Parts: sequence; structure tokens; C-alpha cells
Amino acid sequence: MGPINNLPLGFLDLLGLQQQGRNLALISDAVSGTLDLLPYYAAYKRTFVREDTAFAAAAASNIAVATVPSGEYWFLLGGMIQNGSGAGGTGYAQLEFLIEGRTVFVSDRISMAVADLNLATQVSLDTSIPTILPPGSLINKAGYGLAGAGAEICYARLAYLPLRG
Repeated sequence: MGPINNLPLGFLDLLGLQQQGRNLALISDAVSGTLDLLPYYAAYKRTFVREDTAFAAAAASNIAVATVPSGEYWFLLGGMIQNGSGAGGTGYAQLEFLIEGRTVFVSDRISMAVADLNLATQVSLDTSIPTILPPGSLINKAGYGLAGAGAEICYARLAYLPLRG
């Protein structure tokens, strides 16, 4: 078996082996996983995005949460959306991930009608399948039929590892 021909995006950056923008000539003849070291490498590289903007009244809305910067890939670790609206909310909200204008993920919808903010519902993102967003990917918070301008807020939170490509 020869050297590895195709390394996963961000692999060398995650291990701290990429230098001056060049990959090492050889890693090993074989790579075998025996221990998940991601939590240890991620402990100092993990980054968060949050978006708390209120939706407009009674209309479909798209609010940009984040755009993956040029030269960077985002390995999503998890996230959630949570209702921050009062009892008058009537619509729903969800998160969408777009790559080159194409929707590649839509979260479950969250209702904006909650009578007690202490019991506000939340939706966690399913990260059982690894999700890597390339440069230029867009994360939107979308909603429809939201009433009460300035009062319908859906909090969005994402945790990711920024990886150089």
C-alpha cells in the first residue's frame, strides 16, 4: 500500500501539520482510527455563530446568519434554534444551509407561538452526519407568517471548526 493520495479537506489543518500552504508529501502508508481525538483538537479551535435579529411583521423573511469566508471550510459541530417570541407569535422559523445557491439542509420548523418564554421550544440540528460547508456557503434563518414586528425573535446558534482548505 502506498502513500495516501487524497486527504480529507482540513485534515492537515486540524492536526496542525499544514505549513506555508503546502501539504506534507507523506502522512503514512495507512491511517487507522483507534481513538476519537476530535474533542481535544476542537477544544481550542471551536467557534460559535449567533444571530438574534427580529423578523419583520407578517411576511416571509430570510435573515443571513453567516457566510463561510473565502479560504475556509466549516465543519459543523452542532447548533440550535430557539423561540424568543411572546405569546402573539403566529408563524414558524427554521435554519437553511445553502451551497452555491442550492439548499443542502433545512432544519425542523420551530413554532413562534409560545405563551411562556421560560418554556420556549428549541430545535437542535442533527449532526450525526458530518457536515462541511465550503467557502461562500450561506446560513439563513427563514420564517413565514410572523406577526408583531420587532417581537418575533428566533435565536440561532451554531458551533463549528474553521478549517483551511
